[in-house]
This record gives sequence, C-alpha cells and structure tokens, in this order.
Amino acid sequence: NCYIILCKEITMSGQMSKRKGASYELKISKMFTKWSGKEFYRSPASGAWASQRLGQDEQTGDIVAPTSIKFPFSVELKNHESVSIENFLRSNGEIPSFYTQNVGDAVRAKKIPMLVVHKNRYPNYMSLPLNDTMVNDAKENHIDYLTTSVRYNDPLTDEELYIDVIIMTLEDFLNLYTLDYLLDNHTTMFKEWYDIMSKGIGERHMGSKRKAESTNIQEVLDKL
Repeated sequence: NCYIILCKEITMSGQMSKRKGASYELKISKMFTKWSGKEFYRSPASGAWASQRLGQDEQTGDIVAPTSIKFPFSVELKNHESVSIENFLRSNGEIPSFYTQNVGDAVRAKKIPMLVVHKNRYPNYMSLPLNDTMVNDAKENHIDYLTTSVRYNDPLTDEELYIDVIIMTLEDFLNLYTLDYLLDNHTTMFKEWYDIMSKGIGERHMGSKRKAESTNIQEVLDKL
C-alpha cells in the first residue's frame, strides 16, 4: 500500500510539474507573440504536428515561430524554483544540464542557443552567447547585464566545455531589440558563435572559465 501511495504521489508531482512547465511555455510564447507581431507557439510534443505546421527543422526548443520568419534562436525555457543567478556564476545546480540541452538543440538546428530561466517572484532571466553588440547596447541603455562562462557537456562527445554568455532579463532584451533588427543582424551579432558552431565538435570550446562582469545585477550578487 505504501508503494502504491508513493507511486501516486510521484505521478501527481510529475503531472503538476508538467502543467507548470506548459503554463510557463504558453506565457512566454504569448510574450514573444506580442513583441514580434508574429504568432509563436509552444513546441509540440508530437513531431507530426511540427512537420505539418512548422516544418521539421523548426522542432527545437520550447517555443517556435512560423518558418516564414526564419527565427534564429533555439529557445529553451526552465521554470524551476531551484535556479538562481549564482548557479550561472558557479556552473552548478541544474544549469550545466540546461546548457547541454540548449546548446545541443541549437547546434543540431544551426541556431543560437537562448536559455530563459524563472522562479517565483523573480524576473525571467535570459542568456545568449556573449557578443560585443549586446554588451555595448546594454551599457548605452543603462540595462543591467552579467557576463560569465558556463560549463556544459557536449551532447555528442560528452566533453566538458564552457560557453561565454551574457545574461539579462528577457523583458529588457525584448525592449532592446525588435524582431526585424535581430533578423537583419543576428549573423553579425553572433558571428563568434556561428564561427564556433561551424567548426568540428572538438573545437567548440569558447575559452576557459572567465571572470564574471556586470553593470549591476546586485553587483554580481555582492561579489558572492
């Protein structure tokens, strides 16, 4: 009887977690739709749906855009109470596994990995491969940002790598750039990422662990 009760509790917990994730995906897809004027969707569980409606190459990440706009990002959403900015700085907790999934999907689809994480009562934090354009634009517009390197495992070789990233709130990012600007400029903004992605699996290392930099974000969490 105890075994049955435990199984039921695990099942209910899994169902609640799944509903929570689906609700968050819907919320963010609506945010992208309002921002872009194009209808973004939750990524379907079924590949058949994607093939018919979006095209198989678009089946990456948690939300997807119409194929007509060639959206360059693979968007991974994580609504977890255990995630914090400190996890990014220390490359611990679930952050490495999140990046392993996000980077793996992006490389497969030849896109740019965008990771969005959230916990209750905190902003939606978004990270992208580090680039000078976003750093300079954040400074010019007085937007808080953080740069660091995050550890992950290459999904094919299981080699431990680091990816240099810039982190800011998703809301700030969407206010900073329009969809048209990103469509016109993503190859220039993320040239380093595209260059690394085009190399062999063993050459995707983006450098050793770098010191975190920021324009605030609580002064890198009060220097930890």
